[in-house]
Amino acid sequence: MMTYPVAVSVRLAILGLVTLACAACTTTTAAATVPDAVEKPFEIVYQNDGLMWMCHASTMSYPRWQELKGLNAERFHREIDKYADCGVPSVSFGNWSVGNSFNRPTNVGRPFAAGIPDEKIAVKTHVQIKHDLAEYLSRGIDPLREVVDHAHRRGMTITVEFRMNNGAPGGTLENPSPAGPGYNGLLWYEKPEWRLTDPPADPNAAGEPNPGWDYAKPEVREYYLQVIKEVLDNYDVDGIDLSFYQNPGFFNLAEPNK
Repeated sequence: MMTYPVAVSVRLAILGLVTLACAACTTTTAAATVPDAVEKPFEIVYQNDGLMWMCHASTMSYPRWQELKGLNAERFHREIDKYADCGVPSVSFGNWSVGNSFNRPTNVGRPFAAGIPDEKIAVKTHVQIKHDLAEYLSRGIDPLREVVDHAHRRGMTITVEFRMNNGAPGGTLENPSPAGPGYNGLLWYEKPEWRLTDPPADPNAAGEPNPGWDYAKPEVREYYLQVIKEVLDNYDVDGIDLSFYQNPGFFNLAEPNK
């Protein structure tokens, strides 16, 4: 049994947006009907999906040597500083990914899009992220560690978000969907038997079924457990967000009781 001194929260994360959480908003009327109502300040949490900080998306037309100059630990520190300087107390940072494609060193999965040929990745930003992340790791720079440690240096709390299911219908590696290879990672194509075969409609995909991982399978549950455990064992995080909002559909429609 794992025990960790961290708060585990299930949050409906909206990627790339600042989430405002008001613990208690009171008016004169509300105070009259709820005598013990207490006013509390807004809590501001900056939520970043953990992907776009991996590359300089605006410099994709730059020569590679010029772009590589910007790949250093200070890049992540500057991003954190923007929000710390504005008084934002908390950050939620995506561990990425929906399956097997991470923004950090890992012995459980693989770094983002690792092992997938560039020509199979239709989203060019994903190609750049793949190579920039590989360059960070080759220099001994762990993006997640830099974010976690610098947030603490600035007095912020930091949680790590885990997307709990697949984010792009994947097809096959020979004929993938446009966003599939980057979002899904190589494991998606290596383990088709782990996927849902009768998925429910996904509100994030215009109501179309999205064949994510099948949580009725013990292999899937064990894999995700190891992904979460790897982060808790190696990073001094204040909590984790289990984002079940990302592409919901965790059991086949014909097997709801599993």
